[in-house]
This record gives sequence, C-alpha cells and structure tokens, in this order.
Amino acid sequence: MDDLEKYIEKRKQQNSVFAESFEKGYENFKIGILLRQAREESGMTQEQIAKLLNTQKSAISRIENHAEDIRLSTLYKYAEAASIFDIITSNTRNFKDARLTVNQKKLKV
Repeated sequence: MDDLEKYIEKRKQQNSVFAESFEKGYENFKIGILLRQAREESGMTQEQIAKLLNTQKSAISRIENHAEDIRLSTLYKYAEAASIFDIITSNTRNFKDARLTVNQKKLKV
C-alpha cells in the first residue's frame, strides 16, 4: 500500500462523511472510465458519439469525465445510439454488480 492509499484509508476511518463521499466519487469515476474505454474500443470518437446523440462533443466529454452528472436515461441513450456495449446486470439492482462489455470483452477499472 503506497502513501496515498494509506492516507485515504486513514481519512476514511476518521471521517465517515469523507469515506462515503470518496466511495461515491470513485464509483462515478469508474463509470466515466468504462464509457470512454467502450467508446475507444469501438474505434469511435467523441464527435461521432455526439452526432449519434444529437449533441455536442463537449456534452460527451462531460459524460465521460464527470459521470456523477449523468442521468440513467442519458447512459442508456449513449449505449443505444453508439451500439458499442451491452449493460449486463446480475439479479441484484446494485450497480456495483453491473458489467459493461464491448465485443464480448469485459472492461475493468
């Protein structure tokens, strides 16, 4: 465990609000990374995705870089318009159990 990881763990133990906020932020970060990876794996640019969604490239950049702002309906539109991945969930409704796949290849963060 490096110094940053030790610091984060210490802060989580000392402050439950920090721990909750950190975990939520990290989950949002992972969603954005998965979206970007899926788009890149498909060979598409942000401009191409934006055109399919009838929006601007800047909107796609916000989706990929600030996933905490993304609505579920927008996420589905992104997936449907781009036809680049399937959202596969287990029987639970817990988003942590969701997996994004591109061409049968699982993406991991």
